[in-house]
Amino acid sequence: MNKFLYIIAFIAILIGSYFIINSQNKVLQETTENTEISSTVTEIDKDKESSYDYNSNTYQLTDNFCNLEKCIFTKNTDDIETDQTPIGIGTFEGYYTQYNKLDWGDVPVVCDALTVINGPKEFTDDFINKVNSGNAINKINELGQLVFNIPLFSLSSEDRQKIKNSSINNPVKISILYPTRVGRGVPACFSFAEKIINVK
Repeated sequence: MNKFLYIIAFIAILIGSYFIINSQNKVLQETTENTEISSTVTEIDKDKESSYDYNSNTYQLTDNFCNLEKCIFTKNTDDIETDQTPIGIGTFEGYYTQYNKLDWGDVPVVCDALTVINGPKEFTDDFINKVNSGNAINKINELGQLVFNIPLFSLSSEDRQKIKNSSINNPVKISILYPTRVGRGVPACFSFAEKIINVK
């Protein structure tokens, strides 16, 4: 199993453990088409364990709560040489944007993206730090807003359309699993979001 799969499995275990601990506070809502888990924020008891060791790093749960809209872990270190990328689930509010870039061989491409109005500070700061460090995958627009590429291909046609119909006056909320595996030579429209797990 490669490092990427370990990270995804680690996130799943962490999030799953908190859902189990707080299962009595979660509401299952059955509909005729699917079963949805309530997104009501459940605060973790202060005496519950909220840090975990993984690959010689200690990750700390932020804000002492975890649900399907926000469940973010950050590395418990002040070492600036250590990769500080947070992991988990975060929800962004924003609107659909397309913009032009050049891919390999200077081939023009059009990227699907979200212009962010609101989002979790941990993920937003990480995106912006990458841009400011010279990473050209995402960008900051002329209004100073974060614009990040989103993976629409794994969504249903209904959810894709919901995102595409959004606007500055009609924003959408998307919950993402972050981050995805990052390698060298990724395409121009690559997304740091592993998957969009909810759209509303």
